[in-house]
Amino acid sequence: MQVTAFNFPVAVYGWNLALSFITGNATIWKPAPTTPLTAIATTKIIQEVLAANKLDGALSGLLCGGGDVGEALVNDKRVDLLSFTGSEARGREVSMKVAGRFGQSLLELGGNNAAIVLADANMDLALRAITFAAVGTSGQRCTSTRRLFLQSSISEKFIQSLIKAYKSVSARTGHPLDPNTLVGPVHTADTVKRYEAAIKEAQEQGGEVLVGGKVVKMNGELAGGNYVEPTIILVRDREKCKVMQRETFAPSELGTFSLCLSFELDMTRNSIYSLSLSLSFDSFDADMYASRQSSMYQRSRLSRRLSS
Repeated sequence: MQVTAFNFPVAVYGWNLALSFITGNATIWKPAPTTPLTAIATTKIIQEVLAANKLDGALSGLLCGGGDVGEALVNDKRVDLLSFTGSEARGREVSMKVAGRFGQSLLELGGNNAAIVLADANMDLALRAITFAAVGTSGQRCTSTRRLFLQSSISEKFIQSLIKAYKSVSARTGHPLDPNTLVGPVHTADTVKRYEAAIKEAQEQGGEVLVGGKVVKMNGELAGGNYVEPTIILVRDREKCKVMQRETFAPSELGTFSLCLSFELDMTRNSIYSLSLSLSFDSFDADMYASRQSSMYQRSRLSRRLSS
């Protein structure tokens, strides 16, 4: 059984469907309620392939609907293994309910991902990589960069370059199918509200908006669309800025990105979860330092788990 998210409406299903087929199992697919047409079209293709190979169409089933459908599947004892892709909060609920009936779950949840740039890094390459990682797909990937930490000696220059890059990218906001567009809409009106709420909370907690921070009003056929500005929020006191510890699925640079004027690897751990981490550097010493710090952190986490 698979429950998939809107942002990768086919990919995750395809990966797990292949594993299911290889192990001789059938799969029921419950797509996000906002992406049913993608799921229907994909299932029709799969059904044609199954029929051509004289295999039962029930090997690839489809159930469309809202949260009530997903809830029924989560609680159904006939579902031996449930794969869920979605938010960390919802994933925790799913795992507990499935475990409560002695089922198994496979979870792919959100990520409050960090990027680190050291003084000896290739600045042009790091600038391009971070801009794309944070703003690409309007910040709606589980691996989107949402926090940035800079070595103090390069922070001012890098921030100014990043602001310039954001302004340039924002100028090409438009229809997602237009080849000239670099920034498309976020998924729903609710996402826009979460974007605004995250920025407001960040400012209340001491964050400073350096660029962006507003909802974009589009004209013509795009009027009423869910467009927001890619945003960078400067955070000087990360302990005070609690919103920095959460994921916001939008191109807001405190949900999708945060900046700090000083550098310390421990900063990247200021979140209860993270799916990816990037480190931009040029020297072997920097690599060794980061590796040692990461290894110490993993051992510390393991020690805390064993003692709890």
